[in-house]
Amino acid sequence: LHVRATDHDSLDNGRITYIINSGNEKGHFDLEYETGILTVAKPLDRETISHYMLNVTASDHGEPQRSAVQKIDVFIVDINDNAPKFSQAIYRAEVSEGSSPGTHVTRVTASDNDQGSNGNLTYIIPAGIGDNKFRINPATGEIRTVATLDREEKEEYSLTVYVRDGALPALYDTASVLVSLSDINDHAPEFRDSCYPLRVPENTDLSVIHTVLATDKDSGNNGEVTYSIVGGDPATNFNIDSYTGQLSAKPLDREETGKYYLVIAAEDRGETPLRGICNITITVEDQNDNDPQFTQNKYSMTVPENTPLETTVLQVQARDRDKGENARITYSLSNETQWLFKIDNETGIITTAGNLDREKQSIYNFEVRAIDGGSYDARSESAQVQITISDINDNEPVFTEYPFKVQVPIYKQPGQQLVKVVAEDKDEGSNGDIVYSLVNKESSKKFRIDSETGVVTAISHLSLESGKIFHLEVIARDRGNPPQSSTGLIEIHVGDTSSSTTLQFQKSSYFVKLEENSNEGSDVVQVVAVRSDGRRQRITYSFVSGNEHNVFEMNSNNGLIRVRDHWKLDYETITDMRLTVMAQTEGDPPLYAYTSVHVHLVDINDNAPRFTQDQYVSSVWEGNNKGTYVMQISATDDDAGQNSNVIYDIVEGNHDNAFVIDPPFSGIVKTNIVLDREIRDAYKLTIIATDEGSAQLTGTCTLRINIVDINDNQPTFPPHSVVQVSENSEVGTLITTITANDVDTNPAITYNFAEDGNPGSMFSIDKFSGKIVLALPLDHEVQEEFMLKIEASDTAHVAQATITVQVIDENDNPPTFTQQAYQVKLPELSLLGTSVLKVLATDADKGMNSEIVYSLAASPGGGFYINEETGVLYTNASVHYDPQQPVIQLVVAARDKGEPSLKSVAAVRIQVVDMNDKAPMFSSPVYK
Repeated sequence: LHVRATDHDSLDNGRITYIINSGNEKGHFDLEYETGILTVAKPLDRETISHYMLNVTASDHGEPQRSAVQKIDVFIVDINDNAPKFSQAIYRAEVSEGSSPGTHVTRVTASDNDQGSNGNLTYIIPAGIGDNKFRINPATGEIRTVATLDREEKEEYSLTVYVRDGALPALYDTASVLVSLSDINDHAPEFRDSCYPLRVPENTDLSVIHTVLATDKDSGNNGEVTYSIVGGDPATNFNIDSYTGQLSAKPLDREETGKYYLVIAAEDRGETPLRGICNITITVEDQNDNDPQFTQNKYSMTVPENTPLETTVLQVQARDRDKGENARITYSLSNETQWLFKIDNETGIITTAGNLDREKQSIYNFEVRAIDGGSYDARSESAQVQITISDINDNEPVFTEYPFKVQVPIYKQPGQQLVKVVAEDKDEGSNGDIVYSLVNKESSKKFRIDSETGVVTAISHLSLESGKIFHLEVIARDRGNPPQSSTGLIEIHVGDTSSSTTLQFQKSSYFVKLEENSNEGSDVVQVVAVRSDGRRQRITYSFVSGNEHNVFEMNSNNGLIRVRDHWKLDYETITDMRLTVMAQTEGDPPLYAYTSVHVHLVDINDNAPRFTQDQYVSSVWEGNNKGTYVMQISATDDDAGQNSNVIYDIVEGNHDNAFVIDPPFSGIVKTNIVLDREIRDAYKLTIIATDEGSAQLTGTCTLRINIVDINDNQPTFPPHSVVQVSENSEVGTLITTITANDVDTNPAITYNFAEDGNPGSMFSIDKFSGKIVLALPLDHEVQEEFMLKIEASDTAHVAQATITVQVIDENDNPPTFTQQAYQVKLPELSLLGTSVLKVLATDADKGMNSEIVYSLAASPGGGFYINEETGVLYTNASVHYDPQQPVIQLVVAARDKGEPSLKSVAAVRIQVVDMNDKAPMFSSPVYK
């Protein structure tokens, strides 16, 4: 500014000088003393002082000096020397997921100290930022959603927001807006599997049997899960920890309930809770905890004597509430059956094994035993069996004497008892009731017999019969159906008969020893009768009793007795036979004589020993000392004497000479070594019983000996194993199943983590199956490997194993730029291929998941390209300054090579700097 004052004087009186009197205290202006030219002495800042009020004095040099004052208002004109400035570098906002598009998020504000267009602000969110799910009002800075947001898809968005002023070239500022999505309860808890099968041994003490795991994609209370049992447990045998999901069970009884179908609910804690359901099927495994139970405490049956061998008598039945082998029942009989009965080990059917004779024994009481197939500790029960032998009419009456001899005085009156005959019948009831009758008619004229009592009386006086001998044939007949009968003889001497001629045998009785099974036609003995007067007369011999089964035959002429049917000469059936033989002369009246032949059968070794059972079953604990009692087997031989003495021997199946029968004749089986079930769990011995006959005979049985396990071995694990699992595996994923081997059979092995063996409680293990499942989410970037220590226990021993769980990296981390926004100045006229700047992103994943490829997500005009490997941004053409758009906005993307690939974006602001590449130009070449 040129300040001028006029003075009409001349010379010094008219020479004017200028000074600033006030308003320039900080010396921002300079006023030329002589010329009055006002210039700027210091830089001016409109934003500090926009208006100066200068008082300028113009003075002449006359005497007296005269002056004039002029007020000058200096207004500072704004230039765009202040960039816009956001009120915050970082804004934080929260919006509820699921909100409809257009929902208000936040408002950013910026200020610019400049004026006019230099202070007019415009807000921008570059394309591609925030997945294009947000928009900003360019005038107000209000940010709203463009699409419906899902927190479970992405929890937070980082937006780069620009603000620019209205100058050319414009100035910019950037801010970050972190938008967090608040959760709504839009996801129910989810179990990995809708159904879990479990197996739990019955009678197990109260313990954790399984851990259920459910996840909820929501967060906070909406994602906190509590567990409960909502079905399938009316007797409250189970309990679940509402927070951990650990399912525990009371001791279970398979026989009461073999399967449980539990319904487990996982419920979140949202304001309106959501619920997920899983079904657990629990199969209760059987333990041998029940004795066999017979359907009756006592079994009774009546069978007729002489029932054929192998005839079914009755069937006993025992039931075992256990299952499988524990319920498989084997039946056996006690040795009290005298080997007349046997039982089928599997069916319990009792059959006859020998000939039944009621006359020997009419009732048999014995015990039947049922033992189950439990391998660890077999259980047994007994029941009583009573078999009554019913009578059949298999015995004929037998006279007590033969003949009945009586001396009768002649004065005996008719009707008086002369003699009483008695016959006995071993049968019972009507089969043993005897009726007597006389046979020959001549005798019936003189004598009668009481059919019930057997009393013989005379019909008429006997005085005229003095000196006579009467022979009466009497029949004893039982009342059986059909009846059995035998014939007896009564010899009545009336008065004095001493002078009468008689017939007599040379011996009153004969005693003969005869080998059983003697050949047919073998001589037994010859009986001879003679007359008392020595007179020779033809005599006929015959059997009158004792040979009813035609075992022998008689030569009627000479009295020689021979064997007729050798099969009936069985010492084991009958040892002694008494034959009554009659000799009779020819003539009238005939003479009679009677004698007894006692035949004693001599035993031969014709019967092999027989065991009481074909199959025996027993058990013995492993580890017992040598000589431990196992059981006693027994065989009998129906022969007698030395032929019936039995010695036992094991002939097959006695591996390692594990058993011995000591002493050999006792049948007592003992251990001969210390047994080890893990080497051999059962032995099937073939045992023979040999008699001591001259031609020895044998019987055979089998003895199965189960070796009962004791818990004498420690569980063992396979070698150290390495398991790989993806870091993105869902909670509840089966990691592996660890199995320990125990050569013992019981008890079952249980599994758990050793102390400090489950870092961070990241995993859970099923107590019975050894299944290891994921309990908490994994993150490879937090921990790449876990060392789990597992313990297996059989209650007496504990083994430990180590499992390495390697967490396999998944592409779960997108690349992250080192800056949310990049700004750079680029001179115009920069040539093609000029390096603009380098962007850098990192990825927390590993391997291919962390290898980054760079690209341009938004490049208006296509004037730039980026090296996909280095992230260096280059010009793709010569850059020119555009005063209307001096700033270029780019969006760069960093994408990893994972599958699927993840990416992030960042904004790049390029300020094109004007270069003095254009000379001034007159608006017209010629002015007139």
